[in-house]
Amino acid sequence: MWDKLGKAIAKFLQFSWEVLKWALIIGLGYVIYELGGMEGTWPDKLKAIPSIILREYAATGARGAPNVNFMTILIGSSRNVQTAQRLMDDMRQKRISGRILSQKGQYYVITGSYGSRSQAEADLKRIRDKGFSRAKIITP
Repeated sequence: MWDKLGKAIAKFLQFSWEVLKWALIIGLGYVIYELGGMEGTWPDKLKAIPSIILREYAATGARGAPNVNFMTILIGSSRNVQTAQRLMDDMRQKRISGRILSQKGQYYVITGSYGSRSQAEADLKRIRDKGFSRAKIITP
């Protein structure tokens, strides 16, 4: 009995390792793909890895959007304030102003307050051109 159980556990662990290994390979491949499309030197691109991961995690809408009473652009969000701050630093380097909005344990990185949709869309294009491809307009 113990022999069968040991073999079953060994097979499960081997399978789990294979799944994890492929997930890491795919994730790394995606980050390299994103880095290849960015402008700048390779050291600058490597510094951008946390913001790439944050953008993909946050701007997919998985955590929803902040409650706002004005039209703004959502760059990304995180449950970790340090991660949101790194995204703000990345924005500053690209000359994009913004702020962190905290709601219900989530930190949203937003920029701008717009009176018209056309103004917001013009800024959204500029922001996406600077590498924040998943940024989106949020309305009240």
